[in-house]
Amino acid sequence: MNNKDIEKDKEIRRRKAASKYFKSVQELKEERKSKIIYILCIIIFILFAIKLIVGEIVIPIPFEYKDNRLYEVYLNDLDMTVEVEDEKKITIIPYFLSFVQRYHGVYIGTLDIYEDIEDSPYYKLKINSYNCYAQMPSLEENEKINYKISCNTEQEYIKEKTFDTTYNLHIKRTHRGKETILYDGKLISDITEYIVEKGRYLIMITGNYNNVESKIYVSFDKE
Repeated sequence: MNNKDIEKDKEIRRRKAASKYFKSVQELKEERKSKIIYILCIIIFILFAIKLIVGEIVIPIPFEYKDNRLYEVYLNDLDMTVEVEDEKKITIIPYFLSFVQRYHGVYIGTLDIYEDIEDSPYYKLKINSYNCYAQMPSLEENEKINYKISCNTEQEYIKEKTFDTTYNLHIKRTHRGKETILYDGKLISDITEYIVEKGRYLIMITGNYNNVESKIYVSFDKE
């Protein structure tokens, strides 16, 4: 066998070796791909099983929600005392895993909780929502800048009205141990037809904005 034949034989062997190598690499990639798909299927199955059994997993964060808003609720222009529960949701895996921050506060109005309300030919409901800001000195001389703060602070703050909240309304009456749901739907202003009989009334307004749900409670008695 001359040198030319030897080189040709070496080239054929190199090509066969390269082909075998690339084939094995491709088979390994396909095997890894199949394993990854298999593992993902198992994870998805486990997540769906958890979802069906326990629903969405919600983990509370042990720090109070600090960007809470101020809510003012008026009934016939009477400033009502309101109790507020805020829940800020931070989604990690949609529909499966979330973290939540909570806040609970009471804003004192003219009419206290469970206080008797005067009879009226009509009952009009109104709610306003505000962000709260405090002022601090700026780097510029004689200027101040506003920074956002929690609305439950005792320090002085500036209110800024918000318009991005969507509301729903729930009205319930309790009398002699019997509870009756009178209204459950979108926020309405005129609630005259629901405030008729004697009893204790609970008005819950649910507000939603920026992954935050606020439950605003107003309670009063009608004699």
